[in-house]
Amino acid sequence: MNFKRIVLCLLTLTILGAFCITPVTFAATQKYGIDNLNNEAGELKIAYLGGSITEGSGASPQSNRWSTIVTKEFFQKRFPNKTVIEVNAGVGGTCSDLGMYRMRKDLIGEEPDVVFVEFAVNDAGRSDPTASKPYMEGIVRQLARLPKQPVVIFLYTAKNDFAQVDKSIEAQQKVADHYGIATINLNSYVRNLVNAGTIIWNDKNVNGETNKDKWYSGDGVHPNDKGYQLYVDYIMELFNKNYNKYFKKLTWQ
Repeated sequence: MNFKRIVLCLLTLTILGAFCITPVTFAATQKYGIDNLNNEAGELKIAYLGGSITEGSGASPQSNRWSTIVTKEFFQKRFPNKTVIEVNAGVGGTCSDLGMYRMRKDLIGEEPDVVFVEFAVNDAGRSDPTASKPYMEGIVRQLARLPKQPVVIFLYTAKNDFAQVDKSIEAQQKVADHYGIATINLNSYVRNLVNAGTIIWNDKNVNGETNKDKWYSGDGVHPNDKGYQLYVDYIMELFNKNYNKYFKKLTWQ
């Protein structure tokens, strides 16, 4: 009996040891997407994972969506010798849980160098907006373990119920902080513009306002062409001001 217990203990320690050693061995051979953010010839893949706002709903034509413009106007112009490829994995109506489960089918096989993750608006529609935290972490951990670990950026888009979106943002920001992920808060940016009277983020008159030049969203969720350009301008402004803040490796213990 004692001999069997000793053998069982040794076997258990061997298995646990193998699991402990594996991450260290993997890390030694892992590559990083940030190393491909240079102007040398080759491919640069920029991936976008999210819902209908990432997919481009409301844009006319779809080439006016924020992901396509950012790919062309920021990445292609910054790295003219690269062949910059947009991988758009936006699917309307999906939250971060479905985003986590469709990663392997829609994104991982593309071997992206940079991944934007956008689920704040759809996750805000949950009965508990804070429930997105484990799913966002699931997305990050899948990306972190890839043979080529990409740069990851969380993008928080806007909805006319700004306070509700703030709840899902709060949960997702905890994941971002833990893994050293940079974030872009468009919900806060748009709210400030709406409160200042600079833009209208819905399809209804506000205080008798009939000036459609101020309308940047047709339904309070999906930007129109001007709304998508507004997103792009703000994103590029942040990137140009502090590039290294957004493009970096994941950092956590």
